[in-house]
Amino acid sequence: MKKEAVNRVRMAMMMLIVCFACISFGGFKANAASVSMGLDSFELAYFSDSSISVRINTGYSDVWGEVQVLDLSMNVLATKDAVSYASIPFAAGMNQVYYYRVRPFTKVSGVKVYVGDYSPLKAFSTLRFKDKASKKEKVLKLKCPAVPGVVSVTVMMSTSRSSGYKAIAKVRPGKATRKIKKFAGRAFKNYTYYYFYPQPTLANGVPCENVRLQSVYWSRRLVTR
Repeated sequence: MKKEAVNRVRMAMMMLIVCFACISFGGFKANAASVSMGLDSFELAYFSDSSISVRINTGYSDVWGEVQVLDLSMNVLATKDAVSYASIPFAAGMNQVYYYRVRPFTKVSGVKVYVGDYSPLKAFSTLRFKDKASKKEKVLKLKCPAVPGVVSVTVMMSTSRSSGYKAIAKVRPGKATRKIKKFAGRAFKNYTYYYFYPQPTLANGVPCENVRLQSVYWSRRLVTR
């Protein structure tokens, strides 16, 4: 209860500042430098071939987030307003990098008023290895296509689809094929799925996650996905 009371007081103070900014600057254009609420957090929550979802937390029930998806030239490709979860129709291309960001806002008399600057950029990649596995030698061969903005790629691997990923090798985009023979210091085993994905490093240092998961499985027959 005490925390809720503090939040109500802070929200009331913010609204007073917004109203003052509206009067001082004419119309509904708040000064983002003096009326900054910021974001507690935001992250990519879900990806499919036709949409992405971003989870946001502004810390206030009356403060929304304007989510934008951008290309590497900072052109806005899609946008969506949401309180906590934005599902955005978006068809991402293969082997591409996209930025996303969030800007907090509230509404005064039904008009959108920004109460903070855009968040720092985050990125996601649809990069996928060209993979080839040898059943006889139990060797996984990976080649990374050249992707604009990506300077290096780390091969992440696990025997669990959802956790336990370890960095096992570095691959330079557009360069020679890398041979992977072991995981966690041991040769690949039969009847075990090995899940892997490329973790990109961008030239500008923007944090980037990859959304394409691949796998390999050795048994009487070889299965790659």
